[in-house]
Amino acid sequence: MIKNLFIKNYILIDELNLDFEPGFNAIIGETGAGKSIIISAIDLALGAKVSSKDIIKKNASSASIELTIIINDSFDKNIFIENGIDIFDNEIVISREINQSSSRSRVNGVMVSVDFIRELKTRLIDIHSQHQTYTYLMPKYHIHLLDNFDKNNHNAFIKNYRELFFEYRNLIKNIQELENKSLLNQNQIDFLKFQFDEIESANIVSDDEDEKIKTRLSILENSEKLKESTYSAYSALYEDEDNIIDKLGFVKSNIQKCLSNDSYFESIYESLENVYEILRDTSFQIRNYFDNISFDEQDFNFLNERVDELNKLKRKYGPTLKDVIDNFEKFKKELNEIELKDDKINSLKNQMNIILPKLEKSSEALTQSRQNLAIRLSKLMEKALIKLELPKTKFEVKLTKTDFNELGCDNVEFMLSTNVSEDVKPLSKVASGGEISRVMLGLKTIFAHADNVDTCIFDEIDTGISGKASISVGNAINVLSQSHQVICISHQPIIMSGANNILYVFKTQEDSTKIYVKKLNEDEKVEAIAMLAGGKVNDETLKFAKELINEAKSQNKIHVGAK
Repeated sequence: MIKNLFIKNYILIDELNLDFEPGFNAIIGETGAGKSIIISAIDLALGAKVSSKDIIKKNASSASIELTIIINDSFDKNIFIENGIDIFDNEIVISREINQSSSRSRVNGVMVSVDFIRELKTRLIDIHSQHQTYTYLMPKYHIHLLDNFDKNNHNAFIKNYRELFFEYRNLIKNIQELENKSLLNQNQIDFLKFQFDEIESANIVSDDEDEKIKTRLSILENSEKLKESTYSAYSALYEDEDNIIDKLGFVKSNIQKCLSNDSYFESIYESLENVYEILRDTSFQIRNYFDNISFDEQDFNFLNERVDELNKLKRKYGPTLKDVIDNFEKFKKELNEIELKDDKINSLKNQMNIILPKLEKSSEALTQSRQNLAIRLSKLMEKALIKLELPKTKFEVKLTKTDFNELGCDNVEFMLSTNVSEDVKPLSKVASGGEISRVMLGLKTIFAHADNVDTCIFDEIDTGISGKASISVGNAINVLSQSHQVICISHQPIIMSGANNILYVFKTQEDSTKIYVKKLNEDEKVEAIAMLAGGKVNDETLKFAKELINEAKSQNKIHVGAK
């Protein structure tokens, strides 16, 4: 509910700090005093479109409005958490500052978009005036209102349907994802297979096979030089008449002779022995190399062809052989997915064939439950409208079929006819201000415990009504105010008499025009209603005002007892 409204430099208001109370808050004052300015300020804070030239007070650079709202415990606070807004004691402050070029909105100090504020408004406050769209008039909310009409018995149908629907929707999503993964036509699939086969047929040994082949080719190309050089090295080590190993053996033999006389030569001899063995082994390795090296033309040609084959693959799928192998694995995975796709899709479609009949049956049960609720709601609304002096009114809840969605397979729209000779029309197209005000009251009274909106604002609710209709409207507002905060502008003393908080708006015309608001005490409340009733305050009008107030209090007790 609205706790406080603070306005600064807005139209004719310098500064205004206004407290609202639970229950019925009435705003009264002379015609043109500025009552609707207060409602428009609330609407502006909640995201209404603005023209800075029209609303900023003369000689001021900007206008600002702050709306303090207490939210109930059942309010879904995720909308705040998702936008980084902290909530303290279930209280939020919505502020909007307007200057000549722009406006900024905040919730508890956090900058938010106008769209966010407007979404918040639909969850907090209903505003109804002759020129504004009212939440209950908007067809998109009618299905939610109908579903909330009897939660205890109806929720089981909604729950069962939603579980099946989300399972069905996930199957569709998974099928679409699989189908989208293979948007390739047959030519593209054939080309993918060709690429895969081309690399597979090459039988690549490793990602450095090409480098190893280059090394082998270099050996073959230089085989004669290598044979000549290794033979010369072997001869010098082992075969020549004056070879190195024989000389080293001579040196080793002489040192061995010295060893028998002096231990100094032990380490020298060991070193010579090691070198001798190493050189001899090395010479055998060199001999083995030149014995086996030869130019093999067949091998040389094969390796060149292999290099050409690998280079071709690297040009197409490279630049390196590792890239070629990586692409091969990629093509292999894509082909496997294509091959498995049809099996997976068929499996998911089989699951859909099992779920779909269950979903259809559940949606039919949900529709039937809604049709039953629609009949009950229509009867209750027609009874409520009779009490509101609309005895010939026909109210219907129209259900039409639609595709499967989160809410079922139904479109729901409230229909109304206030004349016997006319067919019912969408509630959003009803023109008469006096009639639509009473329809709203009727709906609000019925749905008092079903919706989540705590505050209802009615601007000029008495337009087009008088007499018995005024009494009926007053009673309906009193009923509504037992469960909701009601803020109402009216000129009808019968309606105003039920208010527990009356705010009197008046205008001064001195150096400049200014608007003020005064909270009335009990005596002032009686005088104000007397003035509304007779245009002046005297014993007769005061007596009448007191009677109206006492009657309203007694009605309130009846309503509270009925609850």
